Amino acid sequence: MTAWQVFAVSSRFTRESMQRCGCFSVDREGTDMLALKTAVEILKSKPNPLVVFPEGDIYHTNDRVTPFREGAAAMALMAARKSDRSVAIIPVAIKRWYSDDPTPSLAQTLSRIERSLHWSDKSHKPLKDRVLHLAEGLLALKETEHLKRTQQGSLRERIRGLMLALLDQCETEYGLAKKDCLAPERIKAVRQAIIQRRESQRETASESDRRQWSEDMNKMFIATQLYSYPGTYLEDSDSIERLAETVDKLEEDVLGSTYPTVHAARRVTVQFDVPIWLDRDSSKSITASELTTQMQSRVQSMLDFLNTPNSL
Repeated sequence: MTAWQVFAVSSRFTRESMQRCGCFSVDREGTDMLALKTAVEILKSKPNPLVVFPEGDIYHTNDRVTPFREGAAAMALMAARKSDRSVAIIPVAIKRWYSDDPTPSLAQTLSRIERSLHWSDKSHKPLKDRVLHLAEGLLALKETEHLKRTQQGSLRERIRGLMLALLDQCETEYGLAKKDCLAPERIKAVRQAIIQRRESQRETASESDRRQWSEDMNKMFIATQLYSYPGTYLEDSDSIERLAETVDKLEEDVLGSTYPTVHAARRVTVQFDVPIWLDRDSSKSITASELTTQMQSRVQSMLDFLNTPNSL
């Protein structure tokens, strides 16, 4: 399953190539019944596997699983309850390490980001200090833009505070109840509300209305960006991979790069866990939420194992 936005930004050759390789699009903004039907049919009767990335986005935090969304588990349960054959869920962990030193390329990318902000040359400072300095500066800019002030507290607290403030603003604007769920689900609900209002008022909307909808969509984009920064990712480990992942995120978010720079050669390990089997009977005794938690825990455990010394 591939977000329709991936097809939208790809060339005709790439789109056709993806389709020939078995990719099909899904609209994550609403209930895409055609994509759901296709996915369930693959699980019920097709010989090929269905590949789903339950995190729903690319967060550049390879050591930490971002909370899974329940769609993958829900599709598996739906298929198991309707199929004559069992459904196997195979958790997969993908871990990347640098085999060559990415430091020179990372330093160049950071210099490009700093120049874009009209900052003075900071190439004499350690990479980690430069990244954290950039994070503080960029967050202060967004706080000033949307809150008219900077916040107090740790980097993690300030990131979360700004994200929640943007969500609160938009949920109030569109009359949405503040649900006790993950930020991506709240962001999705706001985006759906914006799209619905935009469609229902297409003929009568003023220029001011259209500007407001665009601004609110941008707020949700910023909220998604903020959610992707844990705030403690570099503090918890000094690995070059975590540092590089954060630079990649900054390159995309600040410089608008479609894909981050390839800094050096890397090696990749793909590890498969034992299957989680579902049939008509077992699928009735577990909820999508419980199954999602189990899947997420399995993938995180594999990543933790791969990160231990001498694990391979």
